[in-house]
Amino acid sequence: MFAKLASFTVVCSTILLRLYYPFTDWPIPDSARTTLKDLTCFLVVAGGIIGAIVPYLAAVSMLYFLLSQIIIYVVARFKFSSTIKARVERYHEAEKAYLRKDTSGKPYLDNKHDITRNYC
Repeated sequence: MFAKLASFTVVCSTILLRLYYPFTDWPIPDSARTTLKDLTCFLVVAGGIIGAIVPYLAAVSMLYFLLSQIIIYVVARFKFSSTIKARVERYHEAEKAYLRKDTSGKPYLDNKHDITRNYC
């Protein structure tokens, strides 16, 4: 918040300096006046660049924040949800049962992980 306020103050002050050139009425040497004008132009250009970059960085950081929250939510839901764990476990058990059939040709299924039951 403070950085945004400081950059806003710098941009506004440089624009005002650029518009009014308060240094032209001072009794100072031409070289100092030229230096001050160049510094004012530099501050205006820097303020414009900062003003163009800040919204882009805000959008990128918001997108990063949203994507990281979505990823955290999905990972946490997968890791801690008993429903998803049970479904994954049933799927793995069904794969194992399919791969190891006994001699009668029927797949081996544990009663606990019976995939024919409907858990929905």
